[in-house]
Amino acid sequence: MANRAEQKAAARAAREAKQQRLSAVQTRRRRLTWLGGLAATVVVALVVVIVANSGGGSPTPAAKRSSIESVERLIGGIPESGNTLGNPRAPVTITEYADIVCPVCRDFALSSESQVIADEVRTGHAKLVFRGFETASGFANAAEYLALPALPFTSAQQIPSDTSAPKPRPSF
Repeated sequence: MANRAEQKAAARAAREAKQQRLSAVQTRRRRLTWLGGLAATVVVALVVVIVANSGGGSPTPAAKRSSIESVERLIGGIPESGNTLGNPRAPVTITEYADIVCPVCRDFALSSESQVIADEVRTGHAKLVFRGFETASGFANAAEYLALPALPFTSAQQIPSDTSAPKPRPSF
């Protein structure tokens, strides 16, 4: 049978060994969490780059003409002023914050926004105000943002088609 001092030393050695194992497990877990976060960040950045750079080819002149005509049908006869579409004294103001080269913003503009314009803006219940808001596009469209205040608010307004970014919707 071991004496009391030997028992204490054995217990201390066991505690220290257990503490070292726990410390190693915690260090390993911290490294894996960090690497997992790094991998997730890389994947998100890659997805953003792919989405930002994906876009169709240049539309044909007939397709451009068709899109201009559809925009003119949609907003023709609705009062326009600067970046506002609709009656300036409308009781409701709908403010759209969108990136002019964002594919998600483009999808909204080509789908739901036309219904909002037809149902709310055309009837005078609301006015629609466009505010440029850069999302994933970075500085790729900086010139377009600088030019927006100077451009007249017309139904045929188109962003230049020679950019490599996704083709934006006709903007207000």
